[in-house]
Amino acid sequence: MERANEKYLADLMELIYQRFTQVQIIRQEVTPEVFILEVNCSYQQYRVVISEIVDQNGRKYAFCLLNDKNMVIVAFDNTPDRVAIELKYGKDWKRHFKERTCHQHSYDRKETMLTSEITLSDFVNWLENELEVYISNEQDKS
Repeated sequence: MERANEKYLADLMELIYQRFTQVQIIRQEVTPEVFILEVNCSYQQYRVVISEIVDQNGRKYAFCLLNDKNMVIVAFDNTPDRVAIELKYGKDWKRHFKERTCHQHSYDRKETMLTSEITLSDFVNWLENELEVYISNEQDKS
């Protein structure tokens, strides 16, 4: 598993250095038990926070795009979020309270939407193909 994680890390780092600027590695750890990557970087005028952990419980991720005031522009993650769990399970949400649930937070975390699981590559593709329209739509709502 460690060798596979080392390859996975190398692939992620290549993608990060290709698509982002001002890359700052906060934490990077690969052992037989755990894979951890935490990175701060920039995309256009935005700050990006990347976090990915793979352990015996599976994969946990968070990809956040922030403005210069550290306000969330958009975030994708699979943390156990109460709103996302309630969206997924309805009245039965309490039985799933600690379950990782894939979701997206909208501008300033005003909305939470369920998503499928995404990878860093998916996030980069979203930034390159959807960000401009997304920001335009968010400005229209204001």
